[in-house]
Amino acid sequence: MKNPQTLATCATALALGTALLGGCATGNSHSSAHHADHADSPLSQTFAAHGGLDQWESNAQYHFEIKDFPMPWGLNNEAHIIDLDQRRANVRDTGSGYTIRWDGESSTVGPAADSFKGPADFWAMGPFYFAGMPFVFADQGVNVTSLGQDTFGGQTYDHYKASFTVGNSPKDEYRIWVNPATHVLEIIEFRVTHPAVQGDKPLSEAIREYLVFENWEAVNGLVVPSRGTFYLSDGHFKQLGEKVGTYTTSKIAFNKTPASDALFENK
Repeated sequence: MKNPQTLATCATALALGTALLGGCATGNSHSSAHHADHADSPLSQTFAAHGGLDQWESNAQYHFEIKDFPMPWGLNNEAHIIDLDQRRANVRDTGSGYTIRWDGESSTVGPAADSFKGPADFWAMGPFYFAGMPFVFADQGVNVTSLGQDTFGGQTYDHYKASFTVGNSPKDEYRIWVNPATHVLEIIEFRVTHPAVQGDKPLSEAIREYLVFENWEAVNGLVVPSRGTFYLSDGHFKQLGEKVGTYTTSKIAFNKTPASDALFENK
């Protein structure tokens, strides 16, 4: 029987990816196609603390590897190449198993269609939205509001809420906790409402989880996540629940040169 905590983590990743994916524009220029004018965003100081949106948007590619990411079929270990311009993805199992190509609309899996056991269309961009925090909260269609300062686990944070006007899960909601001294993102919480996960259940029964960012890495002027741990959430936003699992991100790199289309084309 699959661990329900692992299923919840998978669902969280997929819902975040699909919620934000609907807000991604396509195009060949990596200027600000995906971002609205966020000069007055409640998270403007957080974006700046992590290197700034201008620096983020100056890149065309984002490369990283994830290790021990909890999924229903086991711990995923993958190398990801993300086209930041058009939000395309190439995902390769580092154990020489499968490759997923996402062209911005649909995916293919190789070497055989059943090489990857999960929902490839959803998963292809899922890890990117963790690896791309906090910058993905500047995407078009993401609305961030300040909830003031709040105490979580005995520590004071700046507390925010993110909701969506685009994507497959517009009822998804995310809470964001930021260190008030450094403005660095520390904790997020998800409410997952994607139809593939939620089904006909009422919103009050939606899956909720926390992700605590435990380590960050400075790469090319950007500060991005390199380690995070998932915990269950009771929706009361006061303390962490039971630990679900820890994953790491390594071999992080950015490139200002657009990636080859062949990496993402369906084959």
